Amino acid sequence: MGRSGESSRRPYPVCGLPEPLDAGASPIGYNQSMPSITCDVDAWLQAGGERRAYDVLSRIGRVRVFTDGSARCMASIHPARPAQGALADWTGEVEVLEAAEAWLADEGCERAVGPMYLCRWFPYRANHGPFDAAPLLYEAPAQAAPWEAAGYSPVERYVSIVCRHQRQIDAGTGAAARLAMRGWRLEALGDSAAPLSRERFDRALGTILKVAGEAFVTLDGFVDVPSEAVADWYRPLRHLIDPRLVFFVYDPAGEPAGFLLGLPDKLAPGRDWFQIVTLAVRPAHQRAGVGAWMVAAAHRAAMRLGLDAGVHGPIHVAGDRLEDTTWFHGELVRRYSLLGKQLDVG
Repeated sequence: MGRSGESSRRPYPVCGLPEPLDAGASPIGYNQSMPSITCDVDAWLQAGGERRAYDVLSRIGRVRVFTDGSARCMASIHPARPAQGALADWTGEVEVLEAAEAWLADEGCERAVGPMYLCRWFPYRANHGPFDAAPLLYEAPAQAAPWEAAGYSPVERYVSIVCRHQRQIDAGTGAAARLAMRGWRLEALGDSAAPLSRERFDRALGTILKVAGEAFVTLDGFVDVPSEAVADWYRPLRHLIDPRLVFFVYDPAGEPAGFLLGLPDKLAPGRDWFQIVTLAVRPAHQRAGVGAWMVAAAHRAAMRLGLDAGVHGPIHVAGDRLEDTTWFHGELVRRYSLLGKQLDVG
């Protein structure tokens, strides 16, 4: 904290320009034992930053990266939410995080959230554990403790639950029968584990974006992003997809009503799970059993593939207590959150 009457924010470096220093002085805001922080993209890349993240997000919003040569952080602002900044890719000492916060505040942001790459279309959330289970193939890797020590607190909470197959299959059987009799159709993305071509991936992603754009529009902080930017972010990960665990439901008119993205997770030796990493149903068809049908189909397909169980999540929860619904009937694997902090804009 600064002295009374002074801002507690550290000045951030002027990106691309050296800080003007008095003779013998240290970089502004830092003592002589502390390495100076720069916004130079090449320095951030050398410290472990990812080119894809910078290139994709810079096409959508304002992005600045910070590094002292070892620690690093990324700050970003979506044009539709100028009062809220996002922070991600924070590693190392807290000073780089503080520099990123200072830039956000000077850009007019009143609040910072993190870990988040710009907005909800890209990875976000911190991991609270428990950490007795091995990491999942696709989950938030950043631990929450350093963020909380830096003054952040949860603004949204999530969990992942490992569920056994039969209970989920039984829960969706009735919905599947009702919808099928009315002319609804469920399809898997493919019938083999053959890797998706770019064309097939992009076509499937287009359907996913169409459904998600309607299903998630009421979420706080949901914003539009160019579909090509989302494709460029996730296209390099398409080798993780097993098409037999990805499902789409179509209404009687042939329009997509929902999707489920499942990924096989054999990351830990001796563990044969799959993950339902995202699921969405268009608002007009919610609470009609579409989601239950897709979940049952995914568990049935996983059982045929010899997988032992499925992880649902991250699932949004109102608090620490899990809801008494079939979706939550299983064992807790991990807790996550999106964290937030008010910025000093004085």
